[in-house]
Amino acid sequence: MFYLFKCIKDIHNLRVLALVWLVFLGQCFVMHSATAQNHKSHAASEPACHGQALVHLQHQEQTEINNDKVRINWGVQTQANSADAALKMVNRVLNEAIDTFKRNAAIENMRNNVQTYPNYGANQYITNWQGSGQLSFEIAVAALEAQGNFNLPKGLVLSGLDYFPSNNSVLEAKQKLLQQAMQQFQAKAQRVAQGFGYARYALSEVHIQDDNAQHAMPMMANRVFAAEAQKMVNVPTAPGNSMVSVGISGKVCLLKDK
Repeated sequence: MFYLFKCIKDIHNLRVLALVWLVFLGQCFVMHSATAQNHKSHAASEPACHGQALVHLQHQEQTEINNDKVRINWGVQTQANSADAALKMVNRVLNEAIDTFKRNAAIENMRNNVQTYPNYGANQYITNWQGSGQLSFEIAVAALEAQGNFNLPKGLVLSGLDYFPSNNSVLEAKQKLLQQAMQQFQAKAQRVAQGFGYARYALSEVHIQDDNAQHAMPMMANRVFAAEAQKMVNVPTAPGNSMVSVGISGKVCLLKDK
Protein backbone atom coordinates (compact mmCIF):
# COMPACT_ATOMS: atom_id res chain seq x y z
CA MET A 1 0.00 0.00 0.00
CA PHE A 2 2.79 2.38 0.90
CA TYR A 3 4.64 1.55 -2.35
CA LEU A 4 1.52 2.31 -4.43
CA PHE A 5 1.04 5.66 -2.68
CA LYS A 6 4.71 6.59 -3.31
CA CYS A 7 4.38 5.82 -7.03
CA ILE A 8 1.26 7.96 -7.34
CA LYS A 9 3.05 10.83 -5.59
CA ASP A 10 6.08 10.51 -7.92
CA ILE A 11 3.83 10.56 -10.99
CA HIS A 12 2.14 13.73 -9.68
CA ASN A 13 5.50 15.44 -9.17
CA LEU A 14 6.58 14.56 -12.69
CA ARG A 15 3.38 16.08 -14.09
CA VAL A 16 3.98 19.30 -12.14
CA LEU A 17 7.58 19.46 -13.33
CA ALA A 18 6.54 18.90 -16.93
CA LEU A 19 3.93 21.68 -16.66
CA VAL A 20 6.54 24.11 -15.31
CA TRP A 21 8.85 23.36 -18.23
CA LEU A 22 6.04 23.91 -20.73
CA VAL A 23 5.25 27.33 -19.21
CA PHE A 24 8.96 28.30 -19.25
CA LEU A 25 9.40 27.25 -22.89
CA GLY A 26 6.28 29.18 -23.86
CA GLN A 27 7.62 32.38 -22.24
CA CYS A 28 10.97 31.99 -24.01
CA PHE A 29 9.17 31.61 -27.36
CA VAL A 30 7.11 34.77 -26.75
CA MET A 31 10.23 36.78 -25.75
CA HIS A 32 12.14 35.55 -28.80
CA SER A 33 9.26 36.45 -31.11
CA ALA A 34 8.98 39.94 -29.61
CA THR A 35 12.74 40.50 -29.91
CA ALA A 36 12.73 39.39 -33.53
CA GLN A 37 9.77 41.66 -34.28
CA ASN A 38 11.48 44.66 -32.64
CA HIS A 39 14.68 44.00 -34.56
CA LYS A 40 12.73 43.78 -37.78
CA SER A 41 10.97 47.08 -37.11
CA HIS A 42 14.26 48.81 -36.30
CA ALA A 43 15.91 47.49 -39.44
CA ALA A 44 12.95 48.53 -41.59
CA SER A 45 13.20 52.11 -40.31
CA GLU A 46 16.72 52.52 -41.71
CA PRO A 47 17.13 53.61 -45.33
CA ALA A 48 18.43 51.00 -47.76
CA CYS A 49 21.91 52.44 -48.39
CA HIS A 50 23.79 49.21 -48.91
CA GLY A 51 25.64 49.26 -52.21
CA GLN A 52 24.73 52.90 -52.86
CA ALA A 53 26.97 55.98 -52.98
CA LEU A 54 27.29 57.81 -49.65
CA VAL A 55 28.24 61.48 -49.21
CA HIS A 56 28.75 63.67 -46.14
CA LEU A 57 27.11 67.10 -46.22
CA GLN A 58 26.84 70.03 -43.85
CA HIS A 59 25.19 73.43 -43.80
CA GLN A 60 25.16 76.29 -41.29
CA GLU A 61 22.90 79.29 -40.85
CA GLN A 62 23.74 82.23 -38.61
CA THR A 63 22.44 85.67 -37.77
CA GLU A 64 23.00 88.55 -35.39
CA ILE A 65 20.43 89.47 -32.76
CA ASN A 66 20.23 92.44 -30.43
CA ASN A 67 21.49 92.12 -26.87
CA ASP A 68 18.33 93.04 -25.03
CA LYS A 69 19.52 92.13 -21.51
CA VAL A 70 22.42 93.33 -19.37
CA ARG A 71 24.08 92.02 -16.21
CA ILE A 72 25.30 94.91 -14.06
CA ASN A 73 28.14 94.22 -11.63
CA TRP A 74 28.80 96.27 -8.51
CA GLY A 75 31.53 96.04 -5.92
CA VAL A 76 32.66 97.34 -2.54
CA GLN A 77 36.00 97.12 -0.72
CA THR A 78 36.71 97.92 2.91
CA GLN A 79 39.65 97.76 5.28
CA ALA A 80 39.60 97.20 9.05
CA ASN A 81 41.74 95.93 11.92
CA SER A 82 39.84 92.63 12.12
CA ALA A 83 38.13 90.28 9.68
CA ASP A 84 34.83 90.64 11.54
CA ALA A 85 34.91 94.42 11.28
CA ALA A 86 35.77 94.34 7.56
CA LEU A 87 32.97 91.85 6.93
CA LYS A 88 30.41 93.98 8.80
CA MET A 89 31.35 97.05 6.75
CA VAL A 90 30.94 95.14 3.47
CA ASN A 91 27.59 93.65 4.53
CA ARG A 92 26.28 97.05 5.56
CA VAL A 93 26.93 98.50 2.08
CA LEU A 94 25.56 95.43 0.27
CA ASN A 95 22.43 95.29 2.43
CA GLU A 96 21.68 98.96 1.72
CA ALA A 97 22.16 98.33 -2.00
CA ILE A 98 19.96 95.22 -1.97
CA ASP A 99 17.19 97.07 -0.12
CA THR A 100 17.35 99.78 -2.79
CA PHE A 101 17.55 97.55 -5.86
CA LYS A 102 14.86 95.06 -4.82
CA ARG A 103 12.25 97.84 -4.98
CA ASN A 104 12.80 97.97 -8.74
CA ALA A 105 10.44 95.46 -10.41
CA ALA A 106 12.59 95.35 -13.56
CA ILE A 107 15.58 93.89 -11.70
CA GLU A 108 15.94 90.10 -11.57
CA ASN A 109 18.45 87.35 -10.71
CA MET A 110 20.21 89.37 -8.02
CA ARG A 111 23.31 87.70 -6.53
CA ASN A 112 25.97 88.73 -4.03
CA ASN A 113 29.22 87.42 -2.65
CA VAL A 114 31.47 88.46 0.27
CA GLN A 115 35.14 87.70 0.95
CA THR A 116 37.72 88.69 3.56
CA TYR A 117 41.48 88.26 3.43
CA PRO A 118 44.45 89.56 5.44
CA ASN A 119 47.05 92.14 4.45
CA TYR A 120 50.60 91.30 5.55
CA GLY A 121 53.34 93.69 6.55
CA ALA A 122 56.93 93.22 7.66
CA ASN A 123 57.92 89.83 9.10
CA GLN A 124 54.70 88.36 7.62
CA TYR A 125 52.54 89.82 10.39
CA ILE A 126 48.91 90.65 9.61
CA THR A 127 48.54 94.43 9.60
CA ASN A 128 44.82 94.66 8.74
CA TRP A 129 41.98 92.88 6.96
CA GLN A 130 40.47 93.57 3.56
CA GLY A 131 36.77 93.05 2.91
CA SER A 132 35.41 92.61 -0.62
CA GLY A 133 31.81 92.31 -1.78
CA GLN A 134 30.20 91.81 -5.19
CA LEU A 135 26.60 92.40 -6.19
CA SER A 136 25.08 91.75 -9.62
CA PHE A 137 21.65 91.68 -11.20
CA GLU A 138 20.05 91.45 -14.64
CA ILE A 139 17.76 93.98 -16.26
CA ALA A 140 16.32 94.55 -19.72
CA VAL A 141 18.23 97.15 -21.75
CA ALA A 142 15.00 99.03 -22.45
CA ALA A 143 14.27 99.17 -18.72
CA LEU A 144 17.82 100.33 -18.00
CA GLU A 145 17.53 103.14 -20.55
CA ALA A 146 14.24 104.21 -18.98
CA GLN A 147 15.69 103.88 -15.48
CA GLY A 148 17.99 106.87 -15.66
CA ASN A 149 20.07 107.06 -12.50
CA PHE A 150 20.59 104.50 -9.73
CA ASN A 151 20.58 105.57 -6.10
CA LEU A 152 23.71 104.02 -4.55
CA PRO A 153 24.92 103.71 -0.96
CA LYS A 154 28.32 105.11 -0.02
CA GLY A 155 31.19 102.86 -1.05
CA LEU A 156 29.48 100.94 -3.85
CA VAL A 157 31.32 100.72 -7.19
CA LEU A 158 30.01 100.13 -10.69
CA SER A 159 32.55 97.60 -11.96
CA GLY A 160 31.26 96.16 -15.24
CA LEU A 161 28.44 95.54 -17.70
CA ASP A 162 27.80 92.28 -19.53
CA TYR A 163 25.27 92.49 -22.37
CA PHE A 164 23.56 89.38 -23.75
CA PRO A 165 20.38 88.35 -25.59
CA SER A 166 17.38 87.10 -23.64
CA ASN A 167 16.37 83.44 -23.79
CA ASN A 168 13.24 84.28 -25.76
CA SER A 169 15.25 86.19 -28.38
CA VAL A 170 17.73 83.32 -28.77
CA LEU A 171 14.96 80.70 -29.01
CA GLU A 172 13.03 82.67 -31.63
CA ALA A 173 16.18 83.19 -33.73
CA LYS A 174 17.19 79.51 -33.51
CA GLN A 175 13.75 78.33 -34.60
CA LYS A 176 13.98 80.45 -37.76
CA LEU A 177 17.56 79.35 -38.42
CA LEU A 178 16.65 75.67 -37.99
CA GLN A 179 13.91 75.90 -40.61
CA GLN A 180 16.28 77.64 -43.04
CA ALA A 181 19.10 75.16 -42.36
CA MET A 182 16.86 72.14 -42.96
CA GLN A 183 15.58 73.55 -46.24
CA GLN A 184 19.08 74.42 -47.45
CA PHE A 185 20.49 71.04 -46.39
CA GLN A 186 17.82 69.16 -48.34
CA ALA A 187 18.28 71.42 -51.36
CA LYS A 188 22.04 70.80 -51.26
CA ALA A 189 21.47 67.03 -51.01
CA GLN A 190 19.18 67.12 -54.06
CA ARG A 191 21.70 69.15 -56.07
CA VAL A 192 24.50 66.74 -55.16
CA ALA A 193 22.40 63.72 -56.14
CA GLN A 194 21.46 65.20 -59.50
CA GLY A 195 24.99 66.43 -60.10
CA PHE A 196 26.34 62.89 -59.78
CA GLY A 197 23.61 61.48 -62.01
CA TYR A 198 21.39 59.97 -59.33
CA ALA A 199 17.60 60.20 -59.29
CA ARG A 200 17.12 61.03 -55.62
CA TYR A 201 18.67 60.86 -52.17
CA ALA A 202 17.85 59.41 -48.76
CA LEU A 203 18.92 60.74 -45.36
CA SER A 204 20.99 58.14 -43.53
CA GLU A 205 22.17 60.15 -40.51
CA VAL A 206 21.56 63.75 -39.42
CA HIS A 207 23.10 65.83 -36.62
CA ILE A 208 21.97 69.30 -35.51
CA GLN A 209 24.45 71.65 -33.85
CA ASP A 210 22.63 74.20 -31.73
CA ASP A 211 25.30 76.55 -30.43
CA ASN A 212 24.70 79.10 -27.70
CA ALA A 213 24.70 82.77 -28.60
CA GLN A 214 28.18 84.28 -28.81
CA HIS A 215 28.33 87.83 -27.54
CA ALA A 216 31.04 90.39 -27.04
CA MET A 217 33.31 90.53 -24.01
CA PRO A 218 31.90 92.38 -20.97
CA MET A 219 32.33 96.14 -21.04
CA MET A 220 34.37 97.33 -18.08
CA ALA A 221 32.82 100.49 -16.75
CA ASN A 222 34.72 103.40 -15.27
CA ARG A 223 34.93 102.93 -11.52
CA VAL A 224 32.09 105.11 -10.27
CA PHE A 225 32.07 105.63 -6.50
CA ALA A 226 29.25 106.94 -4.38
CA ALA A 227 31.40 109.34 -2.37
CA GLU A 228 28.49 110.81 -0.47
CA ALA A 229 25.98 109.07 1.76
CA GLN A 230 23.73 108.55 -1.28
CA LYS A 231 24.54 109.34 -4.88
CA MET A 232 22.70 109.12 -8.18
CA VAL A 233 24.79 107.18 -10.74
CA ASN A 234 23.96 106.88 -14.42
CA VAL A 235 24.78 103.51 -16.04
CA PRO A 236 25.81 103.85 -19.71
CA THR A 237 24.29 101.52 -22.31
CA ALA A 238 26.08 100.00 -25.33
CA PRO A 239 24.35 96.64 -25.89
CA GLY A 240 25.62 95.63 -29.35
CA ASN A 241 24.74 92.28 -30.97
CA SER A 242 25.30 88.56 -30.46
CA MET A 243 25.80 85.82 -33.04
CA VAL A 244 23.40 82.85 -33.12
CA SER A 245 24.03 79.83 -35.36
CA VAL A 246 22.44 76.47 -36.19
CA GLY A 247 24.25 73.81 -38.22
CA ILE A 248 23.16 70.53 -39.79
CA SER A 249 25.51 67.74 -40.85
CA GLY A 250 24.82 64.20 -41.93
CA LYS A 251 25.21 61.27 -44.30
CA VAL A 252 23.18 61.15 -47.51
CA CYS A 253 22.65 58.08 -49.69
CA LEU A 254 22.47 58.64 -53.45
CA LEU A 255 19.85 56.37 -55.05
CA LYS A 256 19.41 55.33 -58.67
CA ASP A 257 15.72 54.37 -58.57
CA LYS A 258 12.92 56.87 -58.87
